[in-house]
Amino acid sequence: MGQAERPELPFHDDFYYPFAYELSEFSKRFKLALDSVDFQDEDKKRIRFAWAQACLFHKGQKRKEKNSKGELLPYVIHPLEVALSVLEMGGGPAAVMAALLHDIREDDKWVKKRKRDELVKLFRGRVVEVLTRLVSKYRLSPKGRVIKLSLPRYFEKLNQEPEAVFIKAIDRLKNLMSCGRILDQAANVSQQEFATAVSFVRTQIQETDQFVIPLAENHYAKLTKKLKSLNFKLSIRLQVAETFLLQNEASNLQDALLPSDAVCDPGC
Repeated sequence: MGQAERPELPFHDDFYYPFAYELSEFSKRFKLALDSVDFQDEDKKRIRFAWAQACLFHKGQKRKEKNSKGELLPYVIHPLEVALSVLEMGGGPAAVMAALLHDIREDDKWVKKRKRDELVKLFRGRVVEVLTRLVSKYRLSPKGRVIKLSLPRYFEKLNQEPEAVFIKAIDRLKNLMSCGRILDQAANVSQQEFATAVSFVRTQIQETDQFVIPLAENHYAKLTKKLKSLNFKLSIRLQVAETFLLQNEASNLQDALLPSDAVCDPGC
């Protein structure tokens, strides 16, 4: 038996932009949006500085999705994408800066106290207050070891800061969009890579249902509605992908048990 053909996943525009998903495109759009918004010049200067810091923090990091050339996208496109939406949806200067910096502790080296102190010096007031909730997935033990918080504890702390919830909800919307694109792009990779992509998307959907949607419901009705809709559409795409994996696993098992070129010995 041969392997099943890789499925064409249900396409939906909610997972795509009407323009090229490239860093240069988002940089241009963010600059135009920032130039046109009614912020103080000093705030705009600090936002541009936050953007520069985000580029430094994420230098060399990559996203799981690819550009039109098949290359992994630079990670920094994601915080810029989130910050642009925060700006377009009426977020203030502190929220935009926090959005640009919201993933700086994905790498444990940024959790260390020395780096945390540097952030406090670079950004003050509301920016630090919001960031403290957003990036508090980790804490330091008395002995200086990095400890990851449980998800329930992390989201419990996040719920105490509505502006951080606003950014987290937009962050998750963008990640769900990325998941749709990741599944599409996984159609052209190996079986193992496809399985890894499916597992990643499944985790994102489950976490959204269990934590992010209940969190958003406490503060932002419109964002909650969008999260529910996108998570449902992604779940349908995931079901198609999981069905394909199960079919191929069964096919591979049967091939292993009954090789197609085996010759039966009449005397057995």
